[in-house]
Amino acid sequence: MPQSENASFLQVLKRIAREERESADLCDFLIGTVTKTNPLKIKISQKIELDEDFLIVCQNVTDHTQKIVLDGTTKDITVKNGLKKGEKVLLGMENGGQTYYVIDRVVV
Repeated sequence: MPQSENASFLQVLKRIAREERESADLCDFLIGTVTKTNPLKIKISQKIELDEDFLIVCQNVTDHTQKIVLDGTTKDITVKNGLKKGEKVLLGMENGGQTYYVIDRVVV
């Protein structure tokens, strides 16, 4: 291949790589406000409120049972860490906005 064709081919490859990186925006992070807890609803803008159909909630923002070992004995404890109305949460939004991961509480 002549040098000018190599340079042109290299430019095409660079453009393709740049476009691929720009289109590979897989996840965005945003802050939401819990507006209701049962069923869970989180407001992410003036007009958009997400319900449970769009949310995947991480264990650390739920009431759940945890096994611990204390003095060699395994015990079940209940962790009361469910979300409350008005709390701010960190959300990860999958590309396309169909699924939102409730990651943790935030202080803003």
